[in-house]
Amino acid sequence: MRRIVSGIMFALLLIGMLTPVFNIRPVRAETEGFTPEVTVFPEHPSTEDSVNVTVSFTFYTLPPYVEEFGPLTQVGNAFSIKNVTIYVPAPWEIVCALVHTSENNYSLGKLSEGVYQVQAYVYQVHYNLAYYLAASVSFNVTLPSKPVGGYSLATEGYPTIQPLTFYLTLIVILTASFTAIKRKTSRKTK
Repeated sequence: MRRIVSGIMFALLLIGMLTPVFNIRPVRAETEGFTPEVTVFPEHPSTEDSVNVTVSFTFYTLPPYVEEFGPLTQVGNAFSIKNVTIYVPAPWEIVCALVHTSENNYSLGKLSEGVYQVQAYVYQVHYNLAYYLAASVSFNVTLPSKPVGGYSLATEGYPTIQPLTFYLTLIVILTASFTAIKRKTSRKTK
């Protein structure tokens, strides 16, 4: 009987500890949506940098979720990620309030000087069939800056100064040993 009670207490303790970790509660399907975001790395690229783009969606319920990220296409200075397919539930479906993120990285490579734009288009499937521009970002690629007066090399941290204590101790020991040897050899010769 004692084992059963302790097992039940352990199970309740475990459930109590894990409940705050999973914030899952049933909600209506269209009470909360999602937030799309397009991010460019590096933030201020030059013509020498390889430019990368991250498209991310933060969802506040499960579903919706990203079924598929579409391919990256380029027309002039405009990049498009078309057909990011998102599964959207019907309004009568029960969903869980669970914050989750889906993201995909795209490499644009080295770009020439100019203003570029990246656009992510969403295609919603299941209940709500819609196609629209979800997120867009513009960025400027510039020529690399040249330093005035020559180049300088960065050092890692501060230069370390070797402690003199070790060297001074070594000199004292060597001096004492040479003095002792000289005294012994000079006594033997007398």
